[in-house]
Amino acid sequence: MVNGYSDNRKYIPMGTFGLCDFLWQRGFESKIFNAALYDENKYWPKLKLILKNYRPDYVGLIIHWKELLKNCLSLSSEIKNSFPNIKIVARGITAGFLYEELLKKFKTIDFVIKGDPEKPLCMILAQKDLAKVPNLAYRRNSKIIKNHTPYSIDKKTLNSLSYTKLNYLIDHNKYIQKINDVLGFPIFIGRGCIYNCPSCGGSKKAFRTHSNRQHIVCRDITAVVEDLKQLLEYTDNIHICYEVDLKYIHNLFKAIRADNKISKKFRLNYGAWHLMDIELIDLYSKAFKFAPGKRSIIELTPETSLNKDRRHVRDRSLYFSNRQMLRCIKSIQQKLNTSITIHIYYGRYHKTHKDFKKLMIELENIHKLRKYFYNHEENNITIYFKHLATDVGSCYWDSAIADHRESDSIDLLLSFIERSKSSHPNSFMMDNICIYSPKQLNEHAMLRYEIILAWVNLILNEIPGYYFNITKVLGFSKFIKLLRSLADEYIFLK
Repeated sequence: MVNGYSDNRKYIPMGTFGLCDFLWQRGFESKIFNAALYDENKYWPKLKLILKNYRPDYVGLIIHWKELLKNCLSLSSEIKNSFPNIKIVARGITAGFLYEELLKKFKTIDFVIKGDPEKPLCMILAQKDLAKVPNLAYRRNSKIIKNHTPYSIDKKTLNSLSYTKLNYLIDHNKYIQKINDVLGFPIFIGRGCIYNCPSCGGSKKAFRTHSNRQHIVCRDITAVVEDLKQLLEYTDNIHICYEVDLKYIHNLFKAIRADNKISKKFRLNYGAWHLMDIELIDLYSKAFKFAPGKRSIIELTPETSLNKDRRHVRDRSLYFSNRQMLRCIKSIQQKLNTSITIHIYYGRYHKTHKDFKKLMIELENIHKLRKYFYNHEENNITIYFKHLATDVGSCYWDSAIADHRESDSIDLLLSFIERSKSSHPNSFMMDNICIYSPKQLNEHAMLRYEIILAWVNLILNEIPGYYFNITKVLGFSKFIKLLRSLADEYIFLK
């Protein structure tokens, strides 16, 4: 199984290790190659040598992260050109959503699995009749065939698999080193979601579209605990971000705390979908260790600073107010102040950002929050205001496709992948691939906003004391008005 190259996205989709284990248990040898672990000019020669030595009949191409689509397509060509007899099976969220276009436009891809891959891939390797393989799409005499037999992995099978056998991954030590610099090893809990956040490609609606998944499936806590025991051989730095059931997370933390083999053995970076309650904060403090010199990260994602807008940019079941978030942060600080860093994420170009004025309100509100933490010397809190990623299969993706009817999905995605890396003076860099933006917000307004944000971030990151002093003396509105006039002058000159 091959994960594509990226200079900044090193992670392998969590289910890949379990898929390898599934195949090995049924007599099919399988290995994982992550191109992102190597330099851009070195990953293909290494993969080519591996394929030459292993001589596989099939290569599973992981087209999961949309950011890797272009590289995965290039890799499929490289593989086919050098090893024309190898059959390439594409899988992952992006592949599942774009399956028909992939098979129509790229002859280097032989099969696409749309949804859970375990049983379908096993049947392909066993040379079963393709017409009987669930979740499968393929070509027959230049015609695209999509089998309508659905398959979703069941809980019993999930519990029987290991998602922490790193020996399946070639150069796994290199992988651990890379991801330890980010959030650590992600712990696999389950598949699917019960929420419908409009920007998320892992939402309930999105899973139905790209994976035919109707219900969530979660592993037993005992299976997750066994994975953690196995993982200790490789790393003590982990990441959990799957809160479809808060009671489950509470019970998982309790189970970790109660097991002497893993209690206080892992440093946990935690992505919270809800606000953490007092009990969960307490369990977090007692179940995990806190390494000196490297604080654990807790992520909060309000998405927008405006309470009334938050109901429209996150699932309503995940709503919390700004006041509730500040109370939660205070509780975390009281329990874990010197042990953790809190990352707060806001996104720009949500569907509620319908005009430049609304964006300026967002920026001012975020400034006020930054100022509040600065004045209270809360130096372990970082606020991010990032481009909103347009995940394939999300509601925002559907809106983006509708707004770009002249392009098919793959061409549109590839153009934005290229644009995100462009240094052309008339384009702006994106920290996420942001295909969607409200129709009312034109390119001129976005460019102006990006210029203002670039200057704000430059001053804030390089000389924060100066930033807060000058905004105090001038007033934030006057400070932004000055930057806005400079931005307008720049755009006019261009």
